[in-house]
Amino acid sequence: MIESCHEILAPGGSPEHIINSINEGAHSIYAGPRFMSGRSSYTEMGFDNIKTARQLTRDAGVKLYIAMNRSIPIGEEERWKKFIEQIVLCEPDALIIGSFCVYDMVREMGIKIPLHASTFMGIYNPAGAQMVKSMGFTRLILNTSLNLNEIRYITESVPELEYEIIAYGGICRNDNHRCNLPHGLRRIGNRRETGQEESAEKDRFLDSKESTYCQLRLKVTDKSGNEVKSGRLMCNPIIDLSPNLLPFMRAGVTSFKIAGRERDAGFAARAVKSLKTGIKTALGYADSPLEHYAYLDNIPYASSL
Repeated sequence: MIESCHEILAPGGSPEHIINSINEGAHSIYAGPRFMSGRSSYTEMGFDNIKTARQLTRDAGVKLYIAMNRSIPIGEEERWKKFIEQIVLCEPDALIIGSFCVYDMVREMGIKIPLHASTFMGIYNPAGAQMVKSMGFTRLILNTSLNLNEIRYITESVPELEYEIIAYGGICRNDNHRCNLPHGLRRIGNRRETGQEESAEKDRFLDSKESTYCQLRLKVTDKSGNEVKSGRLMCNPIIDLSPNLLPFMRAGVTSFKIAGRERDAGFAARAVKSLKTGIKTALGYADSPLEHYAYLDNIPYASSL
């Protein structure tokens, strides 16, 4: 049975991302603390911005999830404990955990905040879903290599968990540690990612002027159209499941995530708007037979339907 409310989970790469997403109707925001969430430094938030994110979301009646997708470096345990203590003071609605060492630390610290199992936990089947449920996780973010039948098999086998998929923006497929876009579209002169000194152009984003299909030539330009990078890029088209949400709702998915902390804030707003329209359309066809969605064999997550 299709429920009337499904979550649109938007990226919090900056306060501007959060404001734009809230204004378009996002139900929840996820953000990552600096050094902890596996993204380039300009999209990870310092704790002052985490506090700002908490205030913005609380004022709007929107949930805030904090992503901690990195593993703890050897010798950094005490530092991470201090980081986590600061996060807890912000009272997020959930912690997104990407490794078992972070999970162990959170449990040792006696933290009671709900836990979401990241795709980085590598859960592909009902046995894995049952395992994270027994560990106290309340939500599983499904691995992006799963097709629709596999998703349904997991959700029906372990119905107690909430289930989330990347529905817009991300292209992480088959191996979640081998992402090229949107993480490849970084600010010019970002020292941490390029090893170069920061330049006067550091606040400008790179834009792709060509398709990003696997093995096609990529030409990257700045906003003035000047080529700054070219070459070949191994990647897939950016995911957009907004026209095809009904089968995933029927399969037990309740949260639709936008991957895009490293995209501009306007991208986040457009993505929220698209998913909002998609959910409304899907609910309007809730009584239609699944056969109407035969074209799903052309989209991610449903390749073997």
